[in-house]
Amino acid sequence: DGDGYSDCSDSDCSSGASCADPVVDPVIDPVVTLSLSTTDFGYPYNPLAGSPVMRWVSASGSNFQSDGVTHNDCTVLSAPCADFRAALAQVLPGEIIAAFADGVYPMTANLMIDKEVKIDGGYYWEDAEHTILAANPSTHPAVLEFATNKALVVHALTAAVAVTGLDIRGEHFPAVLRVVDSSPTFNFCRITAQAG
Repeated sequence: DGDGYSDCSDSDCSSGASCADPVVDPVIDPVVTLSLSTTDFGYPYNPLAGSPVMRWVSASGSNFQSDGVTHNDCTVLSAPCADFRAALAQVLPGEIIAAFADGVYPMTANLMIDKEVKIDGGYYWEDAEHTILAANPSTHPAVLEFATNKALVVHALTAAVAVTGLDIRGEHFPAVLRVVDSSPTFNFCRITAQAG
């Protein structure tokens, strides 16, 4: 299609392109519920003790801090970034991008994953006061809706990429998900697209 990336069809792989099928884990994780207090919303906030830094994404977030000029680094739970592109630009190897299932994330360009990262969708607030955070990727996936001819592209070579709890939507399958020279894992993800 001219963008330099393989769509990873069988013919692409047999012609020498390096393609990998995503690994899908059929086991459903239980809901994780965390009780938080307002004093927990510090910088950087990570509700999972002992885990790596988390970069938060919400459809109702902002890619800028309150001054409207400084870029949001996505590490404050109460001030998440608005899209995956902003979080991916800042995430360091081994960190987690945690996505709220609070709306549709419109994807008007390809979303490239080219580094070690874990992306977890399925976060939501169980209460109106935002004090109880829960995660259930099987029932609350984060929805990425790709525009025509745009895709989630994983081109991370030897870097570990793990994606959980995303609902990836696009116009055509398999072009909405392209895996090039990588072996990512996909758990509790749904790909919705027309064949062809």
